[in-house]
Amino acid sequence: MGRDVLSRVMYAGQISLFVGLLGVLVSGVFGTIIGLWAGYARGRTEGILMRIVDLQMSVPFLLLAMIVLFTLGPGVTNVIIVLALVRWPVYARISRSLVLDIGSAPFIDFSKMQGASGLRVVMTSILPNIISPMAVIATLEVARVILAESTLSFLGLGVQAPETSWGLMVAQGRQYITTAPWTIYVPGATIFLVGLSITFLVGWIRNMSDPLLRMKWLYQNRP
Repeated sequence: MGRDVLSRVMYAGQISLFVGLLGVLVSGVFGTIIGLWAGYARGRTEGILMRIVDLQMSVPFLLLAMIVLFTLGPGVTNVIIVLALVRWPVYARISRSLVLDIGSAPFIDFSKMQGASGLRVVMTSILPNIISPMAVIATLEVARVILAESTLSFLGLGVQAPETSWGLMVAQGRQYITTAPWTIYVPGATIFLVGLSITFLVGWIRNMSDPLLRMKWLYQNRP
């Protein structure tokens, strides 16, 4: 069709990255809240919330996404809703385990002895201590959500024309793979490089957020 592949890849990247970042933001906030609630409340509340998490995680991701998108219809907004819906249990499980580890710390007991409410303990003593590991998980999830969006768009359940994304570009270029293979290679390589870059970024964030790893990293990379 005479389209410029590079400009189309750059434009598609806006949608793919937007879906990835917003999907992670929505699922991360919701899942972290559920994990904080379950880890701090304990008892029956924790049991009910974690059984819901286990139930959802037992359903294959792609199957659940296809069912929801088949019901709601394809589109950018619905893709974000679906990805947030299927990825929040990851944050819930991790944040709950972090809360259980921090919950027995002396400074938590000290806050309770001072008469702090449960919400104040969570917001001022627990949440600041789990932000760093949750940020690492969220950064890694951006790559996974982008790959998930590309898969759904490739199957025709995600972004629809005239809008485009990297996955949709690969799907549209399948019929030209023998005559114009760059229509698939360029967006496919972009997906690969973005995922690889985010993985490297996760390692750097992990090193910078841990004091011991940060000092070791700075010592190894000193001029």
